[in-house]
Amino acid sequence: IQLGEDYTDVDSKVGNYYSIHSTKLGWINCDYFVYSQDNARLTVSSGRKDVNSSYYLYFHQLNSLMTPSRIDGNTSIFENIPPSSKVTIIGIGKTEKVHYLGMHDLILNKDRAIKLNIKKSTLHGIESQINKLEDNQINGF
Repeated sequence: IQLGEDYTDVDSKVGNYYSIHSTKLGWINCDYFVYSQDNARLTVSSGRKDVNSSYYLYFHQLNSLMTPSRIDGNTSIFENIPPSSKVTIIGIGKTEKVHYLGMHDLILNKDRAIKLNIKKSTLHGIESQINKLEDNQINGF
């Protein structure tokens, strides 16, 4: 696993963010599940306006990550998620010098809004948790 450099995008005012680069995890495009029946929507935020966060959704059965369909300020929206999906929400954030990580396991059967609890971490701690995903060793399910 490698976390990409954070940067500030002046034009879109996205702020600092992380990107995950992995050779073991797959990536799911936002329209991957578009033809599934009874899809759900997941809205994620941390409630912390002082932390610039990036959110990902990890699908256990597919060993793959999805990026949000839409981002509205510090809120990310994942759409077209099939019912009974076993997922882990991942939130990675940063203030000027402090890194943050939040993870939450759930089985998504209906539209949900989650306020993810992100806690102080280190870059090494974040990479360690993502490495566990790569090796499918997260114990949530």
